[in-house]
Amino acid sequence: MSDGDKFRKELTDCLRGKGYDVSEAFCVKNNGGKDGIVFHDKSPFSPVFYTGELLEQHTGGRTIQETAQYLIGKLERTYRTGQIFHYLPSLEKRQDYQKIRRDLRLCMVQKSANRELLAETPHRDYGDFAAVAYWVAGESVEVRILLRQNVLDMLGTGFEMVFKDAYINMMGEFELKSMEEMLYETVAAQLRAEQVKEVPADQYIHRMCQGTELYLLTHKTGRFGSAAMCYQREMERAAGRAGGDFVIIPSSIHELLLLPVRRNIPLEAVSELVRRINAGQADQEECLSDTIYIYSQKEKRILAEREYLQKIQTGQMNGQYRKSERTAGEEWEAERCLM
Repeated sequence: MSDGDKFRKELTDCLRGKGYDVSEAFCVKNNGGKDGIVFHDKSPFSPVFYTGELLEQHTGGRTIQETAQYLIGKLERTYRTGQIFHYLPSLEKRQDYQKIRRDLRLCMVQKSANRELLAETPHRDYGDFAAVAYWVAGESVEVRILLRQNVLDMLGTGFEMVFKDAYINMMGEFELKSMEEMLYETVAAQLRAEQVKEVPADQYIHRMCQGTELYLLTHKTGRFGSAAMCYQREMERAAGRAGGDFVIIPSSIHELLLLPVRRNIPLEAVSELVRRINAGQADQEECLSDTIYIYSQKEKRILAEREYLQKIQTGQMNGQYRKSERTAGEEWEAERCLM
């Protein structure tokens, strides 16, 4: 028995001794899975607490009793905040899908790294990626529930409806910012306070970013920004800002870094940079891909690096950018035809 297995067994035994109905569980997540402990109650969605960090704290000196008390306190605080778990039991009724449809969101995951998860989760394919749906709820503490097939069965709805609702919920809510804009928002106040080199903050940041062509595309909530790849309008808007085709650096499930295609920037170097960044990512569940992609203005779609380079070599990458004038409803119908 490994140290982790022994720790989880002792912790569950301790919690049961305190009157809690708990069990060990391995939860399939994005890019792998996590060991955890489930607190069972009357809700069809029982809270799960992952044990990786708890094991580290136990190794550092925290006792099993102290860990159990910590989890109990965390569980009680979860219920006291008046969030999602209080009304989850009512979702056993099929007609209650209406209660959650406005809280649905899309999330992109890499298909090759998530075969087990996608086998039990309805999704929409986008090349090497798949779009899955989450129910995002909670006020003081955000709760994210992946809509696997068993959840859809309980709700009595199909994935086509879920995907459409999640798609429309996120439409028009993505934010595209340059590196200069990002830095200004983050450090402008601090620079003003410190009077860095006696240069106004905006001028200082502008000088720092001269020659830097990098953009951040994310959702206004800071969550699931990579889903922008599902929206052709967002890709066209980014192409207009970048002045042409652009490299998509899938840095995480929450954001995309965009780099205009330039002859003096070899794509191979960008690919290597992405691999190094992801290798140092602490939470692999947040990673999206180690591979870069390119959005083509002419073809109005995202291409893999190899396919894009082949088209460059054969002279197929000429064409003019055309701004989309579709309404939200027209965009949904157009996107649906491409799926």
